[in-house]
Amino acid sequence: MSIRKAIGGVILLIILIAGAWALSSLQSKQRMEQQRPLGNTVTYACDARRTIVATFIEGAAAPSVQPGQPPVPTGSVMVSIGGEPTTTLARTLSADGARYANGDESLVFWSKGDTALVMRDNSMDTDYTNCTAPAAAAADAPMPGPITVSGTFVCLPHKDTSGPQTDECAFGIKDAQGRYFALMSTDPASIGTLAGGAHITVDGTFAPRSDPKYQDLGVITVTDVSTQ
Repeated sequence: MSIRKAIGGVILLIILIAGAWALSSLQSKQRMEQQRPLGNTVTYACDARRTIVATFIEGAAAPSVQPGQPPVPTGSVMVSIGGEPTTTLARTLSADGARYANGDESLVFWSKGDTALVMRDNSMDTDYTNCTAPAAAAADAPMPGPITVSGTFVCLPHKDTSGPQTDECAFGIKDAQGRYFALMSTDPASIGTLAGGAHITVDGTFAPRSDPKYQDLGVITVTDVSTQ
């Protein structure tokens, strides 16, 4: 009887130790999950009213590499494409922008600036075209409606400055806060004859937009313009 009791005591002790270890592991995992940053979530609006929601997770510090070797990408993105279940993709090497892919490269999400694209099986997913996210400065955008803005008359800067730039000038104004507004007028001569760099004040109606080409918060339909 004493041997059986001893064996039972050992078994009970093993069970208690195993339970304590499992509980400790669970609590440790929960603490890690609580401490893990959620990342930056961006919603991209595409043609045909389709959307992509991406949460970018910052990875650990990249390990050092030998001179001449490419850097080791870190980080990941949790992406939901058009309401599909969320998929986590690891960041991969890219010569331009941030590229994320699953293990067999059958799904690739590529972001650059405030634009994004999706590739499936090495081909562009044409259901998701012209996908753009609101510019970070959009949080500083004024309310739609009547507006008066003073600033410098400029050609609106392109969002993508990595390749050859076209020579056309999209008229705009840059205010003292560094915000760009596109200018449109029923009388093109009222703004088309202005000199680049001129200090102007425009009155009109503001309508926000997310333009895929130019860095502006929206369009001011000009009713009056004066130089300073």
